[in-house]
Amino acid sequence: DVLANVDQRLARENGRLDVLMLSGGEPTLHPRLGELLAELVARPITRILVNTNGIRIAADDALLDLLTEHRERVEVYL
Repeated sequence: DVLANVDQRLARENGRLDVLMLSGGEPTLHPRLGELLAELVARPITRILVNTNGIRIAADDALLDLLTEHRERVEVYL
Protein backbone atom coordinates (compact mmCIF):
# COMPACT_ATOMS: atom_id res chain seq x y z
CA ASP A 1 0.00 0.00 0.00
CA VAL A 2 1.42 3.36 -1.07
CA LEU A 3 0.19 5.31 1.95
CA ALA A 4 1.54 2.75 4.42
CA ASN A 5 4.95 3.01 2.74
CA VAL A 6 4.81 6.80 2.86
CA ASP A 7 3.87 6.75 6.54
CA GLN A 8 6.79 4.42 7.29
CA ARG A 9 9.15 6.76 5.45
CA LEU A 10 7.74 9.77 7.33
CA ALA A 11 8.40 7.99 10.63
CA ARG A 12 12.01 7.30 9.61
CA GLU A 13 12.53 10.90 8.47
CA ASN A 14 11.35 12.57 11.69
CA GLY A 15 7.83 13.18 10.43
CA ARG A 16 8.61 15.25 7.33
CA LEU A 17 9.61 14.61 3.71
CA ASP A 18 11.04 17.22 1.37
CA VAL A 19 10.24 15.23 -1.79
CA LEU A 20 8.10 12.23 -2.68
CA MET A 21 8.16 10.91 -6.25
CA LEU A 22 5.34 8.85 -7.72
CA SER A 23 6.87 6.83 -10.52
CA GLY A 24 7.09 3.34 -11.92
CA GLY A 25 4.71 2.36 -14.65
CA GLU A 26 2.39 5.29 -15.28
CA PRO A 27 1.18 6.91 -12.03
CA THR A 28 -1.66 8.73 -13.79
CA LEU A 29 -3.29 5.35 -14.48
CA HIS A 30 -3.64 4.57 -10.77
CA PRO A 31 -7.38 3.96 -10.24
CA ARG A 32 -7.42 6.04 -7.03
CA LEU A 33 -4.98 8.80 -8.01
CA GLY A 34 -7.30 11.58 -6.80
CA GLU A 35 -7.75 9.98 -3.40
CA LEU A 36 -4.02 9.23 -3.20
CA LEU A 37 -3.01 12.82 -3.96
CA ALA A 38 -5.51 14.16 -1.43
CA GLU A 39 -4.03 11.87 1.23
CA LEU A 40 -0.47 12.80 0.30
CA VAL A 41 -1.03 16.56 0.40
CA ALA A 42 -2.58 16.10 3.86
CA ARG A 43 0.78 14.76 5.06
CA PRO A 44 3.89 16.86 5.81
CA ILE A 45 5.48 16.46 2.38
CA THR A 46 6.93 19.59 0.78
CA ARG A 47 6.84 18.48 -2.87
CA ILE A 48 5.09 15.56 -4.54
CA LEU A 49 6.47 14.72 -7.97
CA VAL A 50 4.46 12.75 -10.53
CA ASN A 51 6.75 11.18 -13.13
CA THR A 52 4.60 10.66 -16.24
CA ASN A 53 4.76 10.47 -20.02
CA GLY A 54 1.97 13.09 -20.07
CA ILE A 55 -0.28 11.32 -22.56
CA ARG A 56 -3.21 10.94 -20.18
CA ILE A 57 -2.87 14.51 -18.93
CA ALA A 58 -3.17 15.79 -22.50
CA ALA A 59 -6.30 13.71 -23.11
CA ASP A 60 -8.11 13.90 -19.76
CA ASP A 61 -9.42 17.27 -18.56
CA ALA A 62 -10.50 15.79 -15.22
CA LEU A 63 -6.94 14.63 -14.55
CA LEU A 64 -5.60 18.05 -15.51
CA ASP A 65 -8.11 19.65 -13.12
CA LEU A 66 -7.02 17.26 -10.36
CA LEU A 67 -3.35 18.13 -10.81
CA THR A 68 -4.19 21.83 -11.00
CA GLU A 69 -6.14 21.57 -7.74
CA HIS A 70 -2.97 20.41 -5.98
CA ARG A 71 -0.52 22.56 -7.95
CA GLU A 72 1.02 24.23 -4.90
CA ARG A 73 2.69 20.96 -3.87
CA VAL A 74 2.30 18.55 -6.79
CA GLU A 75 4.70 18.83 -9.74
CA VAL A 76 4.54 16.91 -13.01
CA TYR A 77 7.73 15.59 -14.59
CA LEU A 78 7.65 14.40 -18.18
